Amino acid sequence: MKHTLLLILLLTLLSACASKTTFQISLSKEAIELDQGPGEGKNNTATVTVTVSRSGSNSAPVNLEVVDLPTGVTATPIIISAGKTNGTLTFIANQGAEAGDYDVSVKGISGSVSSERPLNLKVFANSNFIIIPKLSTLTLEQGLTTPLEVQISRDVSFHGAITVEVENNPFVETTPVTLADGETTAQLELRPLQVSSGTKTVNLLAQSDESRYTSPITLSVMPPAADPNFELNLNPTELELPWGIESKLTVSILRNSRFTGAVDIKPLSVPEGLSVGSLSIAASEQSGIITLEASETAGSNDFTLVFEATGTGEFAAVKNTKSLKVNSIEKPTIKSEVLAKGLSVPWDIEFASDGSLYMTERAGKTKRYKDGIVTELSNTLQVYAPGGEPGLLGMTLDPAFASNNFLYVCYTYLDSGVHENRISRLTVSGNSLIDEKILVNEIPGGSIHDGCRLAFGPDGNLYASTGDSGYPNFSQDTKNLAGKILRIKSDGGIPSDNPFGTAVWTYGLRNTQGLVFHPNGNLYGTEHGDADNDEINILKANKNYGWPNVSGTQQRSGYEPAILAYTPTIAPAGITVYQGEMFPEFQNDLLFVSLKAGQLRHLDLKADGTINADNVIIDYDFGRLRDIAVAPDGRIFIVTSNRDGRAQGDFPDADDDRLIALSK
Repeated sequence: MKHTLLLILLLTLLSACASKTTFQISLSKEAIELDQGPGEGKNNTATVTVTVSRSGSNSAPVNLEVVDLPTGVTATPIIISAGKTNGTLTFIANQGAEAGDYDVSVKGISGSVSSERPLNLKVFANSNFIIIPKLSTLTLEQGLTTPLEVQISRDVSFHGAITVEVENNPFVETTPVTLADGETTAQLELRPLQVSSGTKTVNLLAQSDESRYTSPITLSVMPPAADPNFELNLNPTELELPWGIESKLTVSILRNSRFTGAVDIKPLSVPEGLSVGSLSIAASEQSGIITLEASETAGSNDFTLVFEATGTGEFAAVKNTKSLKVNSIEKPTIKSEVLAKGLSVPWDIEFASDGSLYMTERAGKTKRYKDGIVTELSNTLQVYAPGGEPGLLGMTLDPAFASNNFLYVCYTYLDSGVHENRISRLTVSGNSLIDEKILVNEIPGGSIHDGCRLAFGPDGNLYASTGDSGYPNFSQDTKNLAGKILRIKSDGGIPSDNPFGTAVWTYGLRNTQGLVFHPNGNLYGTEHGDADNDEINILKANKNYGWPNVSGTQQRSGYEPAILAYTPTIAPAGITVYQGEMFPEFQNDLLFVSLKAGQLRHLDLKADGTINADNVIIDYDFGRLRDIAVAPDGRIFIVTSNRDGRAQGDFPDADDDRLIALSK
């Protein structure tokens, strides 16, 4: 009996041990790398596959988590359910992550049983350099090595070596090149691996001890060549040619290994009214630019241009052609009508839905134009307008103006002898503006650079530009309201998703003089440069537009470049989106006016919201131009600014300043 009881006990213990679940975890990687926060040239995410190997009869779920993560890096816990053997952990580093090397642990827990594996995690700092490949596409031939020149643009504050290579991939390999401090050009030698022919995309990687930057490049892998040949490519393949504007066509040559000569490219025939250049691409080069221009005699027509590329010397027998579709756009015939004379430096004009045009004058007056009559609207604003740039400036109407009569202004006031600007809401009551409600106060102001353009966004919030007030360093200080785009609620409150918890929405601006939201969602701004580089910007939350460190379209890590820049400067001012029936050639494009150049310009937009073409419609015909608006009937209204003390030539004339309507 005693032996029987011992046998039963032993069998029970063995059964319990056999049924107890044990497991081990393994990781697909021993180390991962992350960049601080999202952004161009960065990769702030990484994944690790976790495999669970279970033993025992019970396949219970396993909870996975990562322990000892550094501040600013997250990895959401996951569960590998019963019957499953693997799952993926996603690691994300935000802008606040601290650069460095860290040892973390991936831990699996199932009931009272656990298993851990170590993982090395490296966080790279924001880079002080960017990588710029000479080509965005490159043709490789199986079995051969192809050179690629890569430029490194360093911030002036960065010193140290940078290694340039191709990120690990299954398509191509290269030997890393290390650039010493001050060196800017790397010559990579790319070799296709044993993969099928076709188009592949890989990342070029520039890396220092503490930071890195990546840039994609598209590779066309071709089988070994038989005869000398090249491929001719045009970018774009379709081109709009507005009258009088020089447009550029990028021509590239992709040679095989047997073709090592120069190539001459020319148009086979040129229609009347078009001017088209030719090009020679040296044996050491892969691309070049051909210029095209349409005269007014070209009218509005569709053309097909055929370009012929011919090898030189021993390769003279090798020829290729490529076609370009061209649409020339004739200059519209525009009539002008002066609707009001004797205005005093009008600054902003805005249409209400009933066709009334509201207007601010810098000296402090507010006016309304309707049916040929200008009516002054009394106000009690404490406007300070000593001359120069301060005064009653920007204005906009509430999206629900037809029902609430709210009108918003930005103006300069004097506080203990100091220039400051404020944004206020008023109510239109008959011929008066009443019930001022101050929304933002104590915006730095000055005798120059007061900004003050206003626009409502599709989110219902009010956006306002502020100038640097003559102190450039204010623009880089996100705690200072100067040199910014502000974003507030219509009652002055701060939206909860503003990036800095204040009214500041974006920064690094000098003196934004025009704001408009496009139906594509972009906020476009016109920006006054210093001695050069007036700008057209697409303004985005929490972006740094560079002033005073960077200007124009210059590419530098951490700064947002302009989409268009003007040198010599033209002093761009009011901007609008044309939506009307009178000028279909402007539909959904940008129109803006300029002060110094006295121009009305048409910016034809691409599908991605960038600039396809830039046309001059009016060229100092009326002197300095301050603002622009589109009337409900499709006419274009502009106001002059010839009595602001800066007009030249024949201006101001006896009728200045004027409200002018443009029509066909």
